[in-house]
Amino acid sequence: MSIEPQVYLLTPDDVAKLGYLGFTNVHTGKTVPLHEFINRTFPHFNLVVFLERVLAALGNAGKHPFAKAIEYNSDNQTLTISISDANEELRFIRQFCNKNGLITVHHTWFELPLLFRGKTLSQYVLKESMQQYINMGLNKIEMVAALDNGGYVWAKYGFVATKRTEVTKILELAENQLTNVQFERVKAIYNRYYSNHPDGTSFPMILWANIPFMKSVLTGAAWHGELDLKNEEQFNNFTIYVSR
Repeated sequence: MSIEPQVYLLTPDDVAKLGYLGFTNVHTGKTVPLHEFINRTFPHFNLVVFLERVLAALGNAGKHPFAKAIEYNSDNQTLTISISDANEELRFIRQFCNKNGLITVHHTWFELPLLFRGKTLSQYVLKESMQQYINMGLNKIEMVAALDNGGYVWAKYGFVATKRTEVTKILELAENQLTNVQFERVKAIYNRYYSNHPDGTSFPMILWANIPFMKSVLTGAAWHGELDLKNEEQFNNFTIYVSR
């Protein structure tokens, strides 16, 4: 899937629309209007369209009213978006950071009520997110796979595991759950990567996720991961999966 970057300049009217959508606007650090902060720090981020589409997607999933907040710090160049329902059965939190021109987003939390899981809702939100990520020239997505089947889903999205200790723990889970023949196949992928990259921080978890019998192992696993949007292979794996 090809995503073309779009040019956009956030305006004071857009900030007013965010208020109409129910978002509180909290800032710390040097006082800078939100639209100026976005245009300077996360250029071409169409925040209104993004949040309108996220809210439309989440609208039937949570118990109203939603608590909605936008927090930004003009000193450390961060922007945090949070949405949650009354019982916090639905939580959506993302933190953006611009550090010396390198823009990252941390997918801090995305949890849906049980009834709405597995219905491609998160896939839709990720797809909408990608347009804005491309617009602003985002470099990297960071996340922690820990909720429900997140360990498997994020692997299928093409995220790489950044901590060897966590990958080793998943390998140990596989040894306990799989047959000897199955485990040797999984272990071979582990050995091949870390033999070539002893200090590697980009273990290709998708190689395990593509093995059918590893789904149950990864579903119960927790790991830190990231996706480098400037890495063509990682980017393609991600866009192909979210576009299904």
